Amino acid sequence: MEQLNKKPTLEESLALLLNQNERTIAMLDGIATKADENFIKIECRLNKIEDRLSKNEARLHSLSAETSTNFTKVVEQLSGIKAEIVKIGAATPL
Repeated sequence: MEQLNKKPTLEESLALLLNQNERTIAMLDGIATKADENFIKIECRLNKIEDRLSKNEARLHSLSAETSTNFTKVVEQLSGIKAEIVKIGAATPL
């Protein structure tokens, strides 16, 4: 019972503190390593997302250009049809 109530010596207290300090440093190193690994994974995922967005943006530009071309063709065809209707209307006696 006397040993339970015995105060540790200065050397024992310092040894305990140093031991705790070493364990804390090891734990923090482990956390830092894990954080670095996770940031690398996140960066890879973000790069993949960026690549997908770039591909989708390129597709969108392509579709937009194609749609614009198609609308131009439709307008040209409608103008031709209108001109034909006007010709028919002019040629038809009242």
